Amino acid sequence: MESRCWEGLAPKCDAFTPHLIRRGAGTFITVTSGIAFLPFPPMPSYAASKAAVHAYSEALRAQLDGTGVGVVELVPPAVATAGQEKVNPHARQLPTCPA
Repeated sequence: MESRCWEGLAPKCDAFTPHLIRRGAGTFITVTSGIAFLPFPPMPSYAASKAAVHAYSEALRAQLDGTGVGVVELVPPAVATAGQEKVNPHARQLPTCPA
């Protein structure tokens, strides 16, 4: 979890925030996961780290309100990547590409 939010996202946003505020424009884009909003027992650390990114995004959006700097949070659905089909049977299956 440390690398996703506290060592990765937060310091980068903190570094860029003053510059974007001075410009009066800009947008942070964060990427979380649908798993951040639903309990998912097989991957609790992953779910918690994505929930942390969501909470940080919401707080940053509120902090920057009125500055001209926005925060957009992308929340892709759970996708069954190779080898993950049994972990989350409700995940969307990716289409197969012809070789």
